[in-house]
Amino acid sequence: MAVTLSLAMIVKNEGDLIERALSCAKPICDEMIVVDTGSTDDTVAKAEAMGAKLAHFAWIDDFAAARNYSFSLCTGDWILWLDADDIITPENQRRIAQLKSQLDDSLDAIYLNYHHTASTHLLRERLIRRGIDAIWKNRVHEAIYGLIPARTKTFPDIFITHQKPPEMNALSPRRNLAILMQMLADGDESGRTLRLIARENYTMGNLNEAVAFYERYYATTPPVDSYMVREMLRLARAYASTGKDEKARESFGRAIMLMPDIAEVYYETGKYLVERKQWAAALPLFAAAISIPNSGKGNIDPEAYGPNPHDYISICYHSLGRYEQAIHHAEEALRLGVKDADRVKRNLKRSQYALDKLIAKA
Repeated sequence: MAVTLSLAMIVKNEGDLIERALSCAKPICDEMIVVDTGSTDDTVAKAEAMGAKLAHFAWIDDFAAARNYSFSLCTGDWILWLDADDIITPENQRRIAQLKSQLDDSLDAIYLNYHHTASTHLLRERLIRRGIDAIWKNRVHEAIYGLIPARTKTFPDIFITHQKPPEMNALSPRRNLAILMQMLADGDESGRTLRLIARENYTMGNLNEAVAFYERYYATTPPVDSYMVREMLRLARAYASTGKDEKARESFGRAIMLMPDIAEVYYETGKYLVERKQWAAALPLFAAAISIPNSGKGNIDPEAYGPNPHDYISICYHSLGRYEQAIHHAEEALRLGVKDADRVKRNLKRSQYALDKLIAKA
């Protein structure tokens, strides 16, 4: 008997995005459950026109509660959850459809890759077998708890992409921060809450507040994995941006010592030194970033891998007057597909011109 797949979404005022999201899910889902949490625009009408089953949930500042309700309405063998600002490309729709045909009750959850921003991707539990003993928890930045690792499987080559319009990017941090601050006022001073308050402030550019909450967080919660070390890099950048260079250097150094096998710690520290025109000191850091392969696991910043360290090495070498090396690394950045190719090409020509002048003088 063929496996059936339900889509579960929670939405509010997503009229500009709902049709895009549902059109991505419709080819692979046998039913689409959309739970509206209080829209005042045309979200509901558009979702119904797309064939979704609509339900309503009174918003109580609790994303986990809304998601649990959406799951309770699903009837498929498995559940795929999406947000309205997620998309699935046709190729990834094909891959999910193929995966769907292979699902059975030997697994409880499937992790897929999530391109959350232009520079970050991570693995998320995306396909959940209906009826298992697992539940969404946390009022904000919610996740599924109760999964048994041995009954999960990861497919890192299948991607869900978070694609929010730029004008909407500022809304989520403000909303999330309001919920988190209320949690704090209600007495929740857990490390998770302090860390998330720090991160939302960092995202919004409230760097002094970010520093204060990161310091409270790290005073009680030692960083033990790459996820927390990446938070430490945010603290280091916040220190740097607020003129606390000594503390910034201390945090960058601590991140390197704690997690020397991820490229981000070297890449971010190198960028910090470049900003301060410390070209020679930055070079070995970018070289270290280049030497570390991208594992594709966890919360990864792809900018730390591939062409970007070569680009920065080229800038450093040019600034040190070592134009042949600058040319080599600029060419390598272009070969690997650096995003801002036009800028790198301009830098390449600049280094070539400087080298030609040196040769002519000789």
